[in-house]
Amino acid sequence: MLKWILSFSALFILSTLTGCSNDYKPTLSREAKFFAPVYQPVTSRVAIATSNQGRDIECIIHGFGDDTVLFIASIHGDEVAGTSLLASLDSYLKEHPEFLVGKQVVMIPIANPDGFVAKSRFNADGVDINRNFPAENRVNNKVNGFTSLSEPESRAIDSVIRIYKPNRIITFHQPLDCIDYDGPAQELAQLLSKTCKLNVKKLGARAGSLGAYAGEDLGIKVITVELPEEAKHLSQTQLWQQYAKLIFTAINGH
Repeated sequence: MLKWILSFSALFILSTLTGCSNDYKPTLSREAKFFAPVYQPVTSRVAIATSNQGRDIECIIHGFGDDTVLFIASIHGDEVAGTSLLASLDSYLKEHPEFLVGKQVVMIPIANPDGFVAKSRFNADGVDINRNFPAENRVNNKVNGFTSLSEPESRAIDSVIRIYKPNRIITFHQPLDCIDYDGPAQELAQLLSKTCKLNVKKLGARAGSLGAYAGEDLGIKVITVELPEEAKHLSQTQLWQQYAKLIFTAINGH
């Protein structure tokens, strides 16, 4: 437990030390500009569940409003660049809460903490969390889980979706170098593709995946940002420089 806390804390300490790039500054909406002088920051951090090995699965909530976006990183524990991006986003929103007037950002920075520590795609039970959802196309087996939502990590994500009812979900993966989408998210995927070097590529709703469940079954806009292979070699600052615009465009939804 201590090892994970230290490793997770290090990401946020690094964010403080390196700071965020000034290359891209999001534009405030007309509503945000009007309310910015009196807007009070609303941020909370809660442990929504514990993993099989007793590590907290943490959720961070910024702002409030009817327009909610959910970001998820490290659902595969060996695909961790998204966690660095969310650390940078967390720091930015703490310093610029006015950006979120009328909006709510919910983050699960490390959705698979046991896999994150072990640098493994799977959780401590050997289950691929991104194949453990109750999608219509799911396949029950050892890797996907013999039943849907059999794992605390997938149950935690499902609970956040049901509690916060996001309008769109953005998940970070590696290393397929594209933007995939599920549900009614094609237009959003094309918009996000214009902010970076990632092309839109429809990979298909994998059996029991979050995209198949939330996107196809629940009808939520689901974007899978597949960062390129080189992302694992980039610093947190470099990642932010390349993908901050994508993240803020996802928050705005347009």
